[in-house]
Amino acid sequence: MKTLTDLKRDARTGKLSGEFIYRYGEEIPEKLKGKRKIIDANSVAIFFLNNDGKKSELHLESASLTEYDGDNLTIYTAGLRDLNEEEKKVMDEWEKISSTKEYQEQATIDLLTDGSSTYWNKKSFFENRNMLYLMGCETIRGQRLDFITNKIRDNKVKGDKMFQYKIYKEN
Repeated sequence: MKTLTDLKRDARTGKLSGEFIYRYGEEIPEKLKGKRKIIDANSVAIFFLNNDGKKSELHLESASLTEYDGDNLTIYTAGLRDLNEEEKKVMDEWEKISSTKEYQEQATIDLLTDGSSTYWNKKSFFENRNMLYLMGCETIRGQRLDFITNKIRDNKVKGDKMFQYKIYKEN
């Protein structure tokens, strides 16, 4: 298995082409079908030259979500994992704070007055523990709390296959 760095180095040679063979299990749009030349790469993406002459970017979220073996390039979504013990402890601590009568009253006041003190209290709580991702508002260091599953969406865990390309090398 090659690395993401290998892919970017190979992409910069101008000797690679890619054919989109999988896209969320759905039909691939006409403009993305067929072999397309890979023309460049930077720290977060590789670039294809589309059939219409326009440049197309493939954003590479994380090396751990990218598989490249020289013949195929597969991109995965971030997967879900259970909260670890430290995260559970912090969430339990927050639950104790947010379930107090005083906090609930302040939350009601915030709702009625368009205030935000409970939001800032919560943000400060998680920031002080270096776990702001547990608020679920943004992805930080590749992690974010998923409210639906109450699990962590983590870039270090491969989720579902998102895209796959067949890679061709030219001499």
